[in-house]
Amino acid sequence: MNITTNRLIIRNFRLSDAEDLYCILGDTETMQYLEPAYSFEKTRQFLQNFCIAKNGAFAVEHIKTGKVIGYLLFNECQKSV
Repeated sequence: MNITTNRLIIRNFRLSDAEDLYCILGDTETMQYLEPAYSFEKTRQFLQNFCIAKNGAFAVEHIKTGKVIGYLLFNECQKSV
């Protein structure tokens, strides 16, 4: 998948995104209401095993810098009966 706007690219993750993703997941202030900040190794495993292998998340890249500044997760909607 590749969606481009004036400022962002939404795309599949690549292994080379590990450093940028760690800047997000490894930051204690960013993660304070979610879970403990990730180590670099845990970030790399999340990237490989979930984001890439399962296509579980998409990278949000800032178009001018080429830096991953966030990610998107999609969940299948459960229809209630």
